[in-house]
Amino acid sequence: MQDDFDTNRDRDLEPDSDLGETGTSHQAKGNMRKAAGKLEEGWGKLTDQQYEESELAMALAGLPIAAGDKTPAELSGGMIKRAALARALIMDPPLLLLDEPTAGLDPESSDGFVALLRSMHRDMHLTVIMVTHDLDTLFELSTRIAVLAEKRVIIAAPPKEVIAFQHPFIHDYFLGERGQRAMELLREYPFAV
Repeated sequence: MQDDFDTNRDRDLEPDSDLGETGTSHQAKGNMRKAAGKLEEGWGKLTDQQYEESELAMALAGLPIAAGDKTPAELSGGMIKRAALARALIMDPPLLLLDEPTAGLDPESSDGFVALLRSMHRDMHLTVIMVTHDLDTLFELSTRIAVLAEKRVIIAAPPKEVIAFQHPFIHDYFLGERGQRAMELLREYPFAV
């Protein structure tokens, strides 16, 4: 039985898309070359320049060019996330949407992916909107945080203002033991506030 995501898995490759999206491996089926083939179906044959741009996107995402011919089953979890990032970057989006970008990664891969996103934000001036429950990633990358609780946004502000906001959810989530460990990053990476 096909999963429900099959019909939507390549929506980030549609010619009228304005946003770059990344997701989990069920959305990253096929390989980069097959993704290019999908573009050919919609837009005609790709030019050498377009293939060069796909290789540039893979390089920006920290992937070796040889990874472009591999399927997700042949890649590590970190490489799958980087392939999804490359697929989004090829569209040259003004905005990048990330859903749990470090979920399922080992600490070293997570740190590497966070460093990659930080450098892209800094060097490419790429705007990133991220959904995450990983407080380390949140504090290391975020200049603003929107907190959803009680079926609404209860605050959207810089990290220090969010932490100071008086609300039981904020207190439990950010100031509990796990939150305290993550807030150490605020001292290490003051640019995030």
